[in-house]
Amino acid sequence: MEAVHERVRRLRERSGLSQRDAERESGLSQSTWSRIESGARQPSAIEIVAIADAIGATVGEVTGTSHVRTEAVSAARADGEAVEAMLEELTSYLELSDHLDRQGFGSAA
Repeated sequence: MEAVHERVRRLRERSGLSQRDAERESGLSQSTWSRIESGARQPSAIEIVAIADAIGATVGEVTGTSHVRTEAVSAARADGEAVEAMLEELTSYLELSDHLDRQGFGSAA
């Protein structure tokens, strides 16, 4: 299974951005990108969202939890532009929630 740092690097490169470009797009420093991509440190939840936005990826693509999108599509069962926008936003939240659960930050019931 591909590690988060490997996915971040691959997705950034796929987007055609250098680390400097990604710095401008995300607000994260180039040294932060370098440490994340080398595996020297794990990105925080806020950084994951910034990374995903900067490189045009979903949180699930960055974290490796994209199975959530498939489940959300099944739940939506409707067509239309408004539903697609809702699905994108919902998917991002669910993927982030799933990632946080996997990291031990599950919600308290």
